Amino acid sequence: MDENLENLMIKFINNECDENEIIDLDRRLRESPEDARRFFELERAHGIASGMSLAGRSDIGASWLRLKDRIERESSDKQSAAESMHVDTSEFSWKMRRFIPYAAAVAVLVTMAVGIVAYLNRRSEIPSITVAAVDTPREVTLPDGSKVWLNSHSTLSYPEEFTAGSGYRKVNLDGEGYFEVTHDAAVPFVVSSPEMDIRVLGTRFCARMGASLVNWVSLIDGSVRVSSPVSEATVLLCPGQKAVLDAKSGKFDITDVNTSLDAVWHDNVIPFNNANILEIVESLEYLYGVKVVVSDKVDTVSTYSGETKRFDSIEEALEFIAESVPVDFRVEGDIVYLDPS
Repeated sequence: MDENLENLMIKFINNECDENEIIDLDRRLRESPEDARRFFELERAHGIASGMSLAGRSDIGASWLRLKDRIERESSDKQSAAESMHVDTSEFSWKMRRFIPYAAAVAVLVTMAVGIVAYLNRRSEIPSITVAAVDTPREVTLPDGSKVWLNSHSTLSYPEEFTAGSGYRKVNLDGEGYFEVTHDAAVPFVVSSPEMDIRVLGTRFCARMGASLVNWVSLIDGSVRVSSPVSEATVLLCPGQKAVLDAKSGKFDITDVNTSLDAVWHDNVIPFNNANILEIVESLEYLYGVKVVVSDKVDTVSTYSGETKRFDSIEEALEFIAESVPVDFRVEGDIVYLDPS
């Protein structure tokens, strides 16, 4: 942009333009939409820097009205001075005739501004980013430093930056995600979907959200508040709890669970802490989608602690477990049979 024009804009914003400069600025802004856009940006920046209300400075209509007001004020001052001094106003009248087309043009532009403002506001909105994990989990770092790991076939949308004026940090999840949220008590973190919302202050949790999914949130540590727009039900979870949404009623079923199991796809390990064989089997059924039948002869009293890698198949997982737990297994379709070794 012409440096002289930018200086002229700054002079106008600082109320330093004379009559001819105001007319020149008006003409040049009407001739160039790009220069007009730059003028509005300078107006906004000046409003923020000087502590003025952004709402009063943020639209095209306000800028054009300022320009129009200055033109009218300049002409009014001229006429008042001429009348008080009893001088010939013919020259001033000639100048007023020059002002009229500009004032009329500004009035038309102000009328058009209703539609243009909406367009420019849409353009000035903070752009959003959508990230998808297709076949493998994907890590995402959000603008506030929070981290999200998306499970396969999941998407996350979030703004390029979290603005303090919005009052919260909001992201949209469709699928399954593991969250480590940066603590900021003044600006809560919200994970949203049409089915439910999760309000967070700073915590670690897993969530599954989506129209075609069973929606749930599993809290590893910290605190979250879960709500459903269907029933307006709201629940506060404690670490180790899981809330599962009933899609029809909009109510939540709260249970105490091993929340680490919901994060296995993220951590890539299956943890066991003083777990007997029945508890280990329950975890395997959950993770691999199989049915495990345990023989009555298998020891169900002894407990085991440790962790195992999450293998691709139930057979690999059982082979690893059988190195520490005295069991044999056989797989028939989707059913696994355990016998004592």
